[in-house]
Amino acid sequence: MVWQGWGKATHYKKSNTFWFSAPDKSTGQDMDKSIPVKWNDGGHANISGSVRYDLPTDDKQIIALHSIFGSQEAIENTVIKTNIEKAVYLTGPLMTSKESYAERRNDLIFYIEDQASKGVYKTKQVEVKVI
Repeated sequence: MVWQGWGKATHYKKSNTFWFSAPDKSTGQDMDKSIPVKWNDGGHANISGSVRYDLPTDDKQIIALHSIFGSQEAIENTVIKTNIEKAVYLTGPLMTSKESYAERRNDLIFYIEDQASKGVYKTKQVEVKVI
């Protein structure tokens, strides 16, 4: 037990799941939290999914997170959501819309996970003329 004084207690879950999904009438969720993506052939889609994350349990690290963000919702919205949106958005140009749901579906999932955990890919376009 710790004396709270006139402050407020903020609670953080050690581990949580961040969902980004399309509206689901069966669960009553009306907001569209899916992430838009544009493929390299000009096709558009919305991607739904979830990310499981763990917060540090060390006092110094959680206090540092709290002093920067102030709440678990702020961590989800400014760190996790932004990171996932960037990874999904930048994965789109790596394949066509047909490839994303057919032969390269596993690559799509891998690319999103890889960019979310290690940072976005730096790509360059090279024009090659073939006879």
